[in-house]
Amino acid sequence: MSLLSLLMALAASLIFIFLATSVMVKRGWMIDVITRRSNHRNLASRGGGTCLLVVVTFTMLMAIGFGMPPPPPLFIMVLCAGALGVLDDVTTMTPLTKLGLMVLLSMVMAQLVGPLQSIPMPMGNSIILPQGGGIFLSSFMILAFVNIYNFMDGLNGMAGSAGVIGLTFLVMLGAGGSAGLFLLLFVTATALYGFTIRNVLTGRIFLGDAGSLSLGFLLIGSALYAHQTDSYTLYVFLIAFLPFIIDTTVTLFRRWRMKKSIFNAHKEHFYQKLRLKGYSHQAVSATYGAMILINGAVAYSLSHGFGGGGLWIAAIFAIGLYAVSIRLLFQKAASKGAPILAPSANIAE
Repeated sequence: MSLLSLLMALAASLIFIFLATSVMVKRGWMIDVITRRSNHRNLASRGGGTCLLVVVTFTMLMAIGFGMPPPPPLFIMVLCAGALGVLDDVTTMTPLTKLGLMVLLSMVMAQLVGPLQSIPMPMGNSIILPQGGGIFLSSFMILAFVNIYNFMDGLNGMAGSAGVIGLTFLVMLGAGGSAGLFLLLFVTATALYGFTIRNVLTGRIFLGDAGSLSLGFLLIGSALYAHQTDSYTLYVFLIAFLPFIIDTTVTLFRRWRMKKSIFNAHKEHFYQKLRLKGYSHQAVSATYGAMILINGAVAYSLSHGFGGGGLWIAAIFAIGLYAVSIRLLFQKAASKGAPILAPSANIAE
């Protein structure tokens, strides 16, 4: 594939996402129902993820046409996850039904993409996992990450900016040596960037489950695929996303401890509480995005300098960065009570 073809594909993805999302909003397709949990005041479309799925599908077909298909198990499972998301966006699906289908998809994806092979230790050695244990841990990792990414899709720019950073990291880390996967990640990141601009500036359209589920599977599936050739790639990726992981884990633990359902919708995530404290969508999303970017850069640098031990240092750094950043934001809100940036015209994600 020539450079000109790549540039044309990137430009086409941007043009399509701008046009498709505009049509979604103007025609009122896939309008989201405003509930007590919603962060938006006006009607907004949940169709951003469906538009993104179209880009993913055509990119995969284009890659196949150029003779460099992405790993078939990966893109098939991403499409299955997207289809589940579309179904959830347009129908009423119970949380347990949705979870059950996601468990099934996670188990199948772990079998097809590959097991978790090793866990790096602080002193530089790694624990080599048996295949059965690796597949079990891969299934759990996929399920957990996709749910976390879905839970964190709650503010304008949050899931979009984090997804762009995550996809870009995977591209820079080599996409597991697959030219087709490299193309898929690159074009998807470009389209997601275009979507995020519209999402942040207008707040009239957001990813919906079609977007968050398919992107979640694409992100963690690509990281696991790359793990088969370079085990550090997966852990650099996970350390980068520790702000999402910590926020969700702590929130669900607190709800479980208070005997609240962890399946019911709520507004108790730290990022949601920051929004309620007066910070704008842009400010909170930019903060989480900056932490993900910094964490990934630190993890990549330390892993290349100190191996597995460097990853543990990076993880400790990421946890500390998150704790300090969130604490400072709450303290600032308590003392001044003013948002960092003006809120969007419509509060949509």
